[in-house]
Parts: sequence; structure tokens; C-alpha cells
Amino acid sequence: MTMTRVRPWRNLSLSVRIKLASGALLAIVGSAYFSLDLHNAIDFQRSNLEQGLQYELDFLAPALAEPALTGDYALIQQLLDQRVRQPAIQSIVWVDSGGHRLHNAAVATDDTRLAAPSWFARWLDFPGFARAKEISVGGETYGRIQVVMAATTAVNQIWQQMLSKLGNLLLSIATLFTLLGALVSNGLRPLYALKKAAQQFGQGDHALRITPSGPPEMQACIHAFNNMAANIEHLFGSLRASGARNRLLAVIVEQSNVPIITTDLQGNITSWNPAAAALYGYTAEEVTGQPSSVLHLPGATGEFEETLARTRAAQPSSFEAQRIARNGLVLDVLTSVSPLYDEDSRHIGEIGISRNITRQKRAEAALAKEKERAQVTLASIADAVVTTDTSGNVDYLNPVAEKLLGWRLDEAFGHALSKIFQGIDEVSGEPIDNPVDLVLQQHLQAEVRGDAVLVSRHGVRFPIEHSAAPICSHEGQSIGAVLVFRDVSASRNLARQLSWQASHDALTALVNRREFERRLESLIGSADEFGRQHALLYMDLDQFKVVNDTSGHNAGDELLRQLGALLNGRIRGADTLARLGGDEFGVLLADCPLDRAMEVAETLRLTVAEFRFLWQDKSFAIGVSIGVVAIAGRREGNADIMGVADAACYAAKDKGRNQVQASPNTRELNQRRGEMLWVARINSALEENRFRLHYQRIVPIQEDDAGGAHYEALLRMLDQDGNVVPPMSFIPAAERYNLMRALDRRVVCMAFEECRQRGQGATPAPMISINLSGDSLSDPLLLAFLKMQFADYGIDPRNICFEVTETAAIANLEQANALMVELKSMGCRFSLDDFGSGLSSFGYLKSLPVDYLKIDGTFVRDMAHDRIDAAMVEAINNIGHVMGIKTIAEWVENQETLEALRGIGVDYAQGYLFGRPQPLAQLPIPEFLPRESLAQPGPPENTLPPEDQIMAGF
Repeated sequence: MTMTRVRPWRNLSLSVRIKLASGALLAIVGSAYFSLDLHNAIDFQRSNLEQGLQYELDFLAPALAEPALTGDYALIQQLLDQRVRQPAIQSIVWVDSGGHRLHNAAVATDDTRLAAPSWFARWLDFPGFARAKEISVGGETYGRIQVVMAATTAVNQIWQQMLSKLGNLLLSIATLFTLLGALVSNGLRPLYALKKAAQQFGQGDHALRITPSGPPEMQACIHAFNNMAANIEHLFGSLRASGARNRLLAVIVEQSNVPIITTDLQGNITSWNPAAAALYGYTAEEVTGQPSSVLHLPGATGEFEETLARTRAAQPSSFEAQRIARNGLVLDVLTSVSPLYDEDSRHIGEIGISRNITRQKRAEAALAKEKERAQVTLASIADAVVTTDTSGNVDYLNPVAEKLLGWRLDEAFGHALSKIFQGIDEVSGEPIDNPVDLVLQQHLQAEVRGDAVLVSRHGVRFPIEHSAAPICSHEGQSIGAVLVFRDVSASRNLARQLSWQASHDALTALVNRREFERRLESLIGSADEFGRQHALLYMDLDQFKVVNDTSGHNAGDELLRQLGALLNGRIRGADTLARLGGDEFGVLLADCPLDRAMEVAETLRLTVAEFRFLWQDKSFAIGVSIGVVAIAGRREGNADIMGVADAACYAAKDKGRNQVQASPNTRELNQRRGEMLWVARINSALEENRFRLHYQRIVPIQEDDAGGAHYEALLRMLDQDGNVVPPMSFIPAAERYNLMRALDRRVVCMAFEECRQRGQGATPAPMISINLSGDSLSDPLLLAFLKMQFADYGIDPRNICFEVTETAAIANLEQANALMVELKSMGCRFSLDDFGSGLSSFGYLKSLPVDYLKIDGTFVRDMAHDRIDAAMVEAINNIGHVMGIKTIAEWVENQETLEALRGIGVDYAQGYLFGRPQPLAQLPIPEFLPRESLAQPGPPENTLPPEDQIMAGF
């Protein structure tokens, strides 16, 4: 097998090397000489051509002057033909001032033919020369003479010169090579003699010596050979003298089960025992005399050089290395190398004892890989991880732990965990027990705790959840502990924000109706139990609708915000101001008797009356009607108290608005007043047909969704004067006094009649969404009524979608589910309205066969600027899509919100951005809604703000 790489230069003899080097040098010198000489020849020929051209012009100009003056064209032609016979002249042309042109006849001579090879002429690229001169006599011009000189003659002369000089150069090189060969052969004769002697010496003639001759260098080589021969002869004698000892040592080496290898000072293998042969697969005959690099991995030349350096330095050493066996298997070996001496204590090489540690190295590599995988895993997780030894001292921190604790691993390593992990109780502020100490003492896993605050190295505090567990070996022995903790600041903040939003109004930041009612129940309980006196104020703004109608909902929202802040500053810190919905507010006055409550109510009324709302270039004055109810030791629900306060408020409105009205002392009287007020109004509107339906578009907003027209029917009631009564004024009363069934049936009949009239020419007919209240969902006769209406009006059930609120559906889950299943079998569709407003479980959604989810507008309106609202909308949308339900976003009032909904993937949108609610007869019903209409606002209309459109049936 080839042990070293063969280089062609090393295989050449000295004579050939000298000749090649000399030839290369001569070629370089000759090329430089030829280049310089060729350049000179070109310059010389160029100069000759230019001089000849100038001579011809100087000769022809005076010679042609007289015939040009007399117009003797024959003489001019004769002169031109004579001169063109001169060498190197290619053509002569004469042109007079009148445009008459004469030129020489074509003359071909041997001098103008190209004698050099064509490639040489192309390589020279020698151009021709042309020059012209005016023929003037007495200041008058009589023509122009032009002479063109050919370069062929110059190229031929340059070619002949180069041929002559090339022959001389080649002759010189041949002569020099002959002389060099003779000199080298004569100088190498002693070397040939030395070679022959070395061959004889190798054949066993150890007494052979050579007489020095030749140059001093050859004589030095011969002296070295003679000294080497003498030393080897002496060595063989010593070896023969110590043969017995060497044979004993050889037996020991041969029988050893440990691989033993010896090398000389050049690193060549000199012995190889059977154990080495078994390990590497080579026999002693195959490797003896080979360099030890035969066992090295390919390309490991540096290691071989290190081996030679150790050998020459005669230094014992031990090292791990990789070796390659004959079958290509890579082995890891541990080698101990010591210098090897002869009987005269001369360093003659090395002896190496090897041990196969391949399995050990593989095990170590596997262990390191597992450790690396574990560290990468720990570094990749989002939780902070700290591991300790059995004494509770830190031995590892992942990057998250370093960031939270403020300690780097190299700083914390070896320190007690209690020094870098300092936690305190979130409530008491007292230090908490070290969780790792508890684990190491009790050998139990510590449960997750979320009531701790971590104090970092830099004093930063943040809440954490943490747990600890023991780390055990395969035998079950404890070898340390692991502490895992995470920063829960974001989740805590989110929980607090969600809790705040659940109990506060998003627009005014005041307490919402739910929290208000909870606090009212608390005050009622304290009044019943301890006899304390409290008061409730029910406030309804007057002329608020004027602001909305004239300046839009943005102005109305800003008015509510300013009034909320203003009124909140007029009550005590222990009192509660809440926005109950729309333009209605409530105040709870704790420990306040009725007379004092009346004074507070009057103060609030005056505050609102004196307030001037400025919007753009307009100023608005508004009022407020306030109903006051005492809470004093009566065991009654908040609904009754609220009803009494509501009635008192409307009594104030009936008396002319902007007044304070106390509730009657007798509750029954107050209830009857409320019943008569609202029951009479609603029944009168039903009898006089003063209910109207307006319709609002529901628009597909995704590119791949281009369905037909879809509208929601919204109920409006007109008073005796034809003015629109706010839905929140009569819908709560209708729900409270069981009038919703009648209203829902009236809405169905009105919608079916209008759909029949309007839908006769529409293809396809628009889909109409009709709201059903919770009271109607529990009506056992509703299904029969709806089937009859479908039959009477000839309405296709596939064009009708019934909307039920999330709260109503859950409250009547069994009846709602049965009704929905029956109507869906007919082709109707269902939409779950105000989804998310009640924060009820998504689990109920699986029980209801709905087609659309209407995302509550309180989350939609500010989602472009509120990440929590956007997250709620996205969560509802994702849940709906997972269940195969389309989603509809309410209260879409600007393009920014629309783009945010598109990005989330919401399917439909509904709001003032696409148009105000209008009677069906005024709405265009296209076959398909164009995409460009999605952002076009509808015409202004005296309608209600989005927060008033949250009740079923309008």
C-alpha cells in the first residue's frame, strides 16, 4: 500500500532538474529578449514608413503643382503611376477643387506580398499609414494629394529578423545543455559509486568503505557513509553480544496481551507484537519499516510531526489519540510512550504501550451528548430553572433564571440558593421558606405556589409561581434538587385588567351595572342586618339624543366620559357612581338618609345643568332627571329597588325633566305607577301600530366571502307625537312585565310582510335576522306560530336568521335548543347575539346549533387600540371557526377597526361604517354586495348609539 504521496519532481534526477531549471531560465530570458527586440523592430519599421510617407508627399506636391495649375490630367496620371511603383506605396489619390479625382493604377509587386505567416501579421496588428497634403500655387489651392503606405513590407522584414534571431537562440540553448550535461555527469560519478556501495552494504558487506573523491560535498557524503558503516558494524556486534537478553525480552513482548510498538528516531515502526496485530489488524511483516503514521487518520500529518518531536526529545508522555485499523475502524487509544535506549545508552527510538478505550470514549460522548441535550432543553424553556447539589448549592442556572435573578451562572455557581433566590410572601411581605431546603429535608416535591414575590439581585420585585422537586439517581438516591419558577406579572396584570373590565364600563371607566347591582345587594344586606340607612339615585340624561343625532356617537361618547368624571368628583369616596347603560347613571350613597340623599341628588342635578359640552363649533346644554330611593331595613331584591328608582326617574321626566323625584313611601304604589306607565305606552303602541322596523346591513369582509345581502331587523317605537322612543326605555319594561312575547310576534309579522313586498324582485332574496327574546324562547306556542307565519307569508325559511342573546339562550338552554333544532330542520339559521358580553362558558356553545356568533360591540369598538379587546375578539373568532360557525362583529364604526377584523379573520361586520339602520323600502337590495361598498358610510339618520342596540327585538 502507498504510504506517502509521490511527487513528480522528487522522481527526477539531479541532471534532469538542472537542465529543466536552466531551460526555464533561458526561456524566460529569451522571451524577454524577443519581446524587447520585436518592440524595437516595430518602432523602426513604423519610423521608416512615416519618413517614406512624408518624403512622397514632399516630392509629389511640387511635382503636381504645374500640371494641376494647367489642368494637365494626363501628366498627373503619369506621375501617379510612376510613384506607385515605389516600394511600400499602396495607393496615391489626387482630387482637385472641382471634385475631379485621379488615382494610380493597381500595381502588384513582390515587395507588397505577405511573406510572413498570416497569424504573425494578425498578431502584430501592424496598421497602414495614410496622409494628405494640399497643392498650393501662389496662395491658391489646386487640389489635394493623399498617399497610402502598406505595412506588408514592414511585417515581412520583422518576420525575417525574428526567424534569424530565434535560430541563434536555439543554437545557444543546445550548446549550453550539452555543457551542463557533461559537467553534471562528471560531478555525479562519486554519487553513483556511493549508491553502489550502499547497495552492497545493504546486502551484508558491512566492512565496505569508499575512498573519498570528487567535490568537497561528495567527499563529505562519502565520509558520512563510512562513519555510518562503522557504527552499524559496531552495532551489529553489540547486538550479537546481547542476543540472549534481547530474545528473552522479545518473548515477553510477544506473549503480552497489551499492544506494544517500537519506533526508531524517524518514527518508523521497528517491532509489533501479536497484541498490536490483534488490535490494528496488521501483521508485523506488513508494518515493520513503515512510518507510524500508517495508523493515523487521513490528513493527521501534524500528529506525526508531534510524534517525531517527542521521539527526538526523548521525553516520556501519555496521551489519548485516534487510530485507524486495517478494516477502517477508528479506535480511541490511550498510549504511554517512553524513550528506547541501546546498550550504550544511546537514544534509538520509542516504545509505546497502548490501551483500547473506544468503548469508554463512546460512553463519555453519549453522556456529554445527553448533558448537552438537557442543557439545551433547559435553556430553551420559558421557565426559570435552578439546580442544586445535595447541600443546596447552585450548580446550574438556565438563561431565564439568570435574567430573573440578576445572577450569571459563573457568579452563582457554588453559592447557597438562599443567597441568590430571595422570595417574600405577597401579602405579608415576610420571607418565604427556601423551597429547595424543604425538598432536600423532606425528600418530597413542593407544590406550585403562586403567592410569592421574587426580589432580584438588583432589587426588582415581581410575582412568581414556583415549585421544587428532588433530583434522584437511577438507584433512587437524592443527588440534588431543581427549582422552577416563572414571572407571572403579565398574567396577574391581565387578570386584574379582566377583573376591572368585568366590573367597570369601558367608555367612562365607572362601575358597570353588574358591579353596581352587587354593591346594591351588599347595601341592602347591611340595611337589613344592622339597620343602616342608604340611598340609591337613578339618573337619566335629558337631551342626550340631541348630541348623538347632531354630532354623532363620538360626541355622545365624549359627553358621557366628561359627565362621568364630573359627577364622580361630586360624591364621596365611599359612594358609588355607575353607568347603567346608554345615558343612564346610578349612585349608591352609603350611610346616607333620604333627606341628605335628596340634597346630593340636587347637587348632581345642578352640576349637570351648569355643565356646557363643547364639540367642535357647537355647545350643548343638557339636564338630568334623578329618581331617589331610600334603602332602609327592607328585605327586598335589587331589582325591586332599581325598578322603584327607575319609576321615580321617569316620574321626574314626566314632570318636565331635569328634576329630582323621591320614590313613594309605598312600594306597591310605585310598582303600579311603573306598570301603568310602561304597560299603557307599549299596549297603546301595539294597538295603534306605532312600531317600525329599521334594517342594518351585515357585510362580508373577507375576500373569499361574497354572499348575498344580509340585514338585521331593529325595532323602533314612536310616541304620540311621532318621536322615536329610546329602545332602552321600553324594552326593559316589556321584559319585566311580560310584554316581550307580544313584541317579538309583532316583529316577526312586520318583517315577514316587508320581506314579501320587498323580496319579490330580489334574486336571491336578502337574508333577514330577527331577534327573539328570552321570554319568547320559553314560549311553548312560538314554534307553531312561526310555522304558521312562514306558510301565510310564503317566506322561504332559508332567508330568515333568528338572533338570540347569549344570556337568554343559556337561561332557557333546553327550550332554546329544542326550538333551534326544529327551525333549523326547516332551513332557518341562528345567530348567537352579544357573545362575550356575559363572559359565560364556551361550553354552552357546543349545545346550541348556531350558524353565526355576533361578537359583542363593547369588545369590537376599541379593539384597534386595546390589546385586551383585540384578544377577546380573536379568541371568540377562533372558537367560532373551530366549531364551523361564522362570526359577525358589531359596532364597526371606522376603517381601522375594519382592517383589524379582517386581519383576525372575522367573517362579517355590522356598524355605522357601512350605513345607518333604515326602513327596508329605502335600502337597495343588490344581488351581491360589491367589495368597494364595504367602507362607504350610510346616510345620516336619527337613530340610537350602539350601546342602545343591545336588547333583543329592535
